[in-house]
Amino acid sequence: MRLIPFRHDCSEILNHYKTSVQCFREALFALEPVRIELGYVRYLRPFGLNLLSAMTFELLRNGLQVSLTPPQDERVNIFLADQGFYSEFLIGDAGRLQSSPRSTSVGLRRLDEPDGNYLTSVAHWLKRHSDIPFEDIEDMVMVTMPEVINNVFDHSRSPFGCYVCAVAYPSEQRLMLSVIDFGVGFYTSLSPHYRDIHNDSDAIALAVKPGISSKPKKGNAGRGLHILSDWVKTTHGELEIVSQDGHWIQDSQGVTTTNNISFTFPGSCINLCVRTSHLPSTDPTERRRYD
Repeated sequence: MRLIPFRHDCSEILNHYKTSVQCFREALFALEPVRIELGYVRYLRPFGLNLLSAMTFELLRNGLQVSLTPPQDERVNIFLADQGFYSEFLIGDAGRLQSSPRSTSVGLRRLDEPDGNYLTSVAHWLKRHSDIPFEDIEDMVMVTMPEVINNVFDHSRSPFGCYVCAVAYPSEQRLMLSVIDFGVGFYTSLSPHYRDIHNDSDAIALAVKPGISSKPKKGNAGRGLHILSDWVKTTHGELEIVSQDGHWIQDSQGVTTTNNISFTFPGSCINLCVRTSHLPSTDPTERRRYD
């Protein structure tokens, strides 16, 4: 049996998942039963939940037998249930825990195509947990996000579309949204059309510029990531893009950093963090449950 371990702090820090990704890649081609080890996990951020879900889906899609060691921390188990992980995969504690959707999050969803209802949920989630004008939220979510997600279906050749989820963290005054696919990556998609790029880091940096696309341009084609980057700047948020071994970050001051990571991510991901100084008042018990 192959083991895929997840460390205790499944945060937004990319390197925290290096061992998990490497073990996943080995398990995918070993043709042996796989056990996902979550026993020591104390919390999951949207990026970690999406990665866990994408790995699980891909293992099952390849016909592998998958089991799961559930988290010892009951709060993490409840989070997985509430976000929809157990109902998505029906493994582990799926039969024991009842799902209870949370007002602070937009639950885990696998998208085979852009879903207007899901994006509307994201827009209202942002409205509830920030002081960003709703018209600005609508512009970003209903115009930019569909283009970002369209990139998955038009360019990535991901075998399952993408996984998306979003969570608000009131005690940290942060809103986090993550999108993950297991496609071919930015470089493979863009390199036939742009000869000046040499790796995934170059390709991500290019893709954030306006008008960059691997398809004939229609409407907003080639503008999604550029508009998203500009929107994040106006909210003093942070944007992270990973593709294969390429890594691009835009910090809260709008400064960008590009580098290579020490392992190969099995696709691409976009992690968005919005910082907010205003949160609606909530019942104290609800805050304790969600933070």
